[in-house]
Formats: sequence, structure tokens, C-alpha cells
Amino acid sequence: MRVTVLYRGLAEWRRLQTALAGASLVRNAQLDALSRDGARMTVMYRGATDQLVSELAERGATLEETPELGWVVLSTR
Repeated sequence: MRVTVLYRGLAEWRRLQTALAGASLVRNAQLDALSRDGARMTVMYRGATDQLVSELAERGATLEETPELGWVVLSTR
């Protein structure tokens, strides 16, 4: 799954990156591109997407699909 990670600073980026990479359902999270307010990542995971959404929510991140960007990860904190 290709995701866009949106953040407002380095600390928020690190929290979101940790949430994605540390999720038990995620097998691999590769950084493809990085800018000062967003990143593109390729995420390999097992299970259903709704399971990943739930696990990321527990880790402080929202995973949602948008018409403009596709799958997006945002901070819930």
C-alpha cells in the first residue's frame, strides 16, 4: 500500500513513522520520498485494512482514504 504521511514538524513525523513501522500488522514500511510537511511510504502489511486502521488508531495515527491523495496517515494527537 502506498501512503502519504502528513505532518506539521519533525516530532510529529517521527511519531507517525514510529506508529507505522512499529505496528504489529506492518511487515515493512519503506520511505520513498520526504518533504518538510509530508512523506510517501510503501507499507507492506498482513490482515485486513480495517485491522490496520484500528491498530494505527491505538498508536495515535489515523489511516484514511481520500480522493485527492489516496491513503493518508495523520496524527490523532
